[in-house]
Amino acid sequence: MSLTNKTIKMDILSDKKVKARKQYRCDLCGVEIKVGELYCNQVVVVNGNIHNFKRHLKCDEICDRLNYYCEDGISSNDFKMLICEEYSFATEGKDNNVSFKEKLNLVYHRVI
Repeated sequence: MSLTNKTIKMDILSDKKVKARKQYRCDLCGVEIKVGELYCNQVVVVNGNIHNFKRHLKCDEICDRLNYYCEDGISSNDFKMLICEEYSFATEGKDNNVSFKEKLNLVYHRVI
């Protein structure tokens, strides 16, 4: 049996801010993008397949400020771990059963 190292090839076709005409989910945080809300929509080709990558403006800004984007993109799990780590750092490890949305807001206001 032979294992090969598959390289992910990703090309960005467009990356723009648009107004939501219907409800979506942010591909980073998983929270809804509401109708009428501005959000970032990136169209990418990954290994020949076209995908839309939708994200809140604030989620996008957090990644930009923390220099968290990479060539292969970022997964929702990676983003959520980043937010939890940043929250833990900001609160010196005091979690206090805070919701992810509250952690996201604290991190956003801390880095912006």
